[in-house]
Parts: sequence; C-alpha cells; structure tokens
Amino acid sequence: MKCCLDLNIALTDASGSDIDPKDLCSELQMFSNIVPNTVSSSLDALRFIDDHGLNTAVPNVAIALRIALTIPITVASGERSFSKLKLIKKTI
Repeated sequence: MKCCLDLNIALTDASGSDIDPKDLCSELQMFSNIVPNTVSSSLDALRFIDDHGLNTAVPNVAIALRIALTIPITVASGERSFSKLKLIKKTI
C-alpha cells in the first residue's frame, strides 16, 4: 500500500492524479493471482492485460504499467561525459 501511495504522490499534479492508490493496491493483489508465471516483464504484463481484455478489470494497473513503460530511462549523459573525458585525455 505504501508503494501505491508513493506512486500516487509522484503522479499527482494540479489537475489531479492518474491512479487511485487504494484501487491500485487491490487490483495488483487480484492481478498477481491471475497472471501466469510466464509473464516476466512489465511489457509482458501489459500485453497480457490487453490480450485478455482486462483493461476494465484492472484499469489502474494498466495505467501504471503504461506510465512506467513510457518514462525515458537513459544513461546518455553519463556516456557523453566518458566520451568527452576520452577526447580530453587524447589531447593531453
């Protein structure tokens, strides 16, 4: 429940929140009993929801998964730093 509340806080802005933390918690408990062991990633879980028409049964889980899968995760700034460091070392 704490994680669901934390996610709700992170996703809340002036227009409101995208998820209901209490519903998300109960949906996650229900979804964990439905999903097969072959589902091993967030993308697989979202595909399972879409393929089996569970968008109305677990809407908060589907929204949370879509948000998690669209957040850009990159290490490009760190890679650029090492690349520049390599160029600096070459000139010295």
